[in-house]
Amino acid sequence: GHTLRFRVTAKNSEGSNTAVSNATGEVPGKANAPAEVTAPVVSGSAVVGQQLSTTNGTWEGTQPIGYTVNWQTCNTDVTSCSGTGKKGSTYTVAAADVGRRVRSKVTAKNSAGASTGLSDTTAVVASSVA
Repeated sequence: GHTLRFRVTAKNSEGSNTAVSNATGEVPGKANAPAEVTAPVVSGSAVVGQQLSTTNGTWEGTQPIGYTVNWQTCNTDVTSCSGTGKKGSTYTVAAADVGRRVRSKVTAKNSAGASTGLSDTTAVVASSVA
């Protein structure tokens, strides 16, 4: 699911220069491993004590596909996320989540492999309804 490119640096007594290759085509995943078609979706209010729910999203690949949901909290810019330790399709917003965003991380697994999908994050968690 990624592309590859490489960087070459040439050096001599006059200095150095770097060139970057063109990107390859997307490297395919293992054949028939789960491939995300649509991302998981979280619904509910991002307020302490409220319950959030997530879908698994939709996936293609060899059936059957099993799903594991882990919940994450992220800083407001979503540059740093960590697991909450909670699993399952629902999550009760905790006081520790105030000022952060919540998302679901769904891992789809079948006999050919596993892939992960992330939902969009919620609004910033509030301590109570405004």
